Amino acid sequence: MQKKNRVLSFLLATAVVASPFAAVPKAYAISSLEVSAADDYVDEKTTYTIDFYLDKDLDSGDNIIVEFPRDYDVSGVRTSDVTVDGRDASRVSVSGGKLTIRVPRDMYRDDSVRVKIDNVVNPRYDDDYSIKVSTTNESSRSATIYIEKSKSSSKNKNSSKDFTVDMDARDTNEKTSLKLGRIDLRDDLRKGDIVYVTFPDSSMLPSKIDTRDVEINGYEPDSVTISGKEVRIKVPKNADRDDTLEIYFDRSAGIKSPKKDDDYTIDVKYQNTKYTSEKFSIDGSSGSSSKDFKVDLSDNYAGAATSYTFEFNLGKKLKSNQEIEVEFPDSLMVPSTILSSYIKINGETARSASVSGRKVTITTPFTFKDDSKIKVVFEPRAGITNPSYPGTYSLNVKAAGYSITSKSFDISGTRTGSTVNPTNPTNPTNPTAVDNSTAAITFTKMLPSTATTINVGLNGLGLPLTKNQDFFEIAFPSGFRMPASFSTSSFTVNGVAPSYVALRGQNLVVYPAQDIPANQAVNVVIGEGANIVTPAAAGQYNLAVYTSQEKAPLITRSVNILPANAVLMKVGVASFTKGGVTKNLTTAPITFNGNTLVPAQFFKDGLGLTTQWNNKTATITSGTTVIQFTVGSNQAKIGKTTVKLPVAVQLKDNMPMLPIRFVSDTLKYTLGWDAATSSIVMYK
Repeated sequence: MQKKNRVLSFLLATAVVASPFAAVPKAYAISSLEVSAADDYVDEKTTYTIDFYLDKDLDSGDNIIVEFPRDYDVSGVRTSDVTVDGRDASRVSVSGGKLTIRVPRDMYRDDSVRVKIDNVVNPRYDDDYSIKVSTTNESSRSATIYIEKSKSSSKNKNSSKDFTVDMDARDTNEKTSLKLGRIDLRDDLRKGDIVYVTFPDSSMLPSKIDTRDVEINGYEPDSVTISGKEVRIKVPKNADRDDTLEIYFDRSAGIKSPKKDDDYTIDVKYQNTKYTSEKFSIDGSSGSSSKDFKVDLSDNYAGAATSYTFEFNLGKKLKSNQEIEVEFPDSLMVPSTILSSYIKINGETARSASVSGRKVTITTPFTFKDDSKIKVVFEPRAGITNPSYPGTYSLNVKAAGYSITSKSFDISGTRTGSTVNPTNPTNPTNPTAVDNSTAAITFTKMLPSTATTINVGLNGLGLPLTKNQDFFEIAFPSGFRMPASFSTSSFTVNGVAPSYVALRGQNLVVYPAQDIPANQAVNVVIGEGANIVTPAAAGQYNLAVYTSQEKAPLITRSVNILPANAVLMKVGVASFTKGGVTKNLTTAPITFNGNTLVPAQFFKDGLGLTTQWNNKTATITSGTTVIQFTVGSNQAKIGKTTVKLPVAVQLKDNMPMLPIRFVSDTLKYTLGWDAATSSIVMYK
């Protein structure tokens, strides 16, 4: 046979040389072919699993051809014994060792394909055997499988290390996510069957678990029930006939780690076969290390906008999509919102960032590589400012159940920057403590080079202001265009026009026409008619608010000036806005298990990406990057690589709903939140 192949190749080559103007068709062939048998011993009737990637599209009704060597017996294979990607084959014909399998649906280039064939009888002799696979549109590839002599060398699938346990917290009695597997099963999963998971103690389990917080091989199960320390999970249709098992419990499922520090195992039972996990350890109590890491600042002056860089070692590995909480010394240091694109974790952009008072919680990205050494960088444009007064300070970091306090760092000097320093207080009286952590500065228009209305909302003042004598001072950063003069009719302080408005450098000075008591809420409105114009460059800008009576800023807040191509939309609203123009969506974005899902249509109409979808799949193409989604699955493909999604793709109004954060991270878009309009913002 090999000699014949060489002769054929020579004849083809000769024909090509002899016909220089003949068009040579492109050869297509499947790739990454893998063949495995559930039972790889001689003379055994078993199931074969064949995995490969397509190089060319297949239409419904096209064929996949599998050729077994003549030593195999496939005469007993029927159409009902063959599935293609979990669906019954449309038709199967057998001729000798050759199976011609008609595919039940359209399949596309770069799709991964899994063919399962039951009732295949292995050869009578132990040896290497080559199995060929081709399609209607692609030439064959071969994969070799070794058939063993007897079962005496069979692996013990009931060993004490059948599968791994992965938790995001190892502290005692702490809520945690949990991943079990992968488990190689003796028997294929069947829809409606029960998988039993036995935990070390019933105290680890809540009273009930929502099916949305559990996955079997990436799919939501049909039901989840709890009895004592056992969780019973019903296999969903999409996992039917899988020969491996991976179980995932989200943190929101409510499972906790054991109450005592020790080594533990978890048992999984399916079809009367018990699988026992490797041992996992519970550490006892949260780890802590006082003054454990150094904090570096690009500017150590009081009140300055600066970068914060620090590196720490947890002693255990952080994984993708895990939270890090950074607690700063003062809430006045932290803006009301921070774009995750201005924060780096081990050199990668943080998946998300949220602010609560002086705490900033950031999440490791999907592409994060497991590591115990963590370096965090808050860039200057993140909007973090130094404490208002010189002194010695520290940060506190919490991650994976550990709490670590930094070494002390010094803040010195006086506030510096591009703005003019505010006037010193006329009254040295110590101010009353006021909580302005929820105070805000908002813009009605966020596009570059645009006149906008500006609202400054304060919860209160530490010291009172006297009308026509004291003033508010708002420090604008360079980039904002300020007019030479103002009309007081464009301003209000608690609804009343001020007595006078002036400009000192980039600082706006507003004298109220009424007394402002301490602790009274204040709302300063700068109307669009004041003609303060946003910077020409998109980015995050820091503004500070002072009074003539208090030296320290009442608040420092960041505002986001969006690029002209930014797209804004709201959860629950079936439209988006781009360049000031609003366009409709088929269905509104939703929040599902804490994740924002948007219709596939948005990526086409809003971002201009090549996007295709139906009620089962969706594909987004950006340059050479192709992302493929499947409705109901929490797995996606980037090219030929399978990755896990934070939540399964949903279907709403016949439209696939895709996790926007995953797409933005993958395609390197900036995703943020515009507090002024309560909108999601996405741009590149």
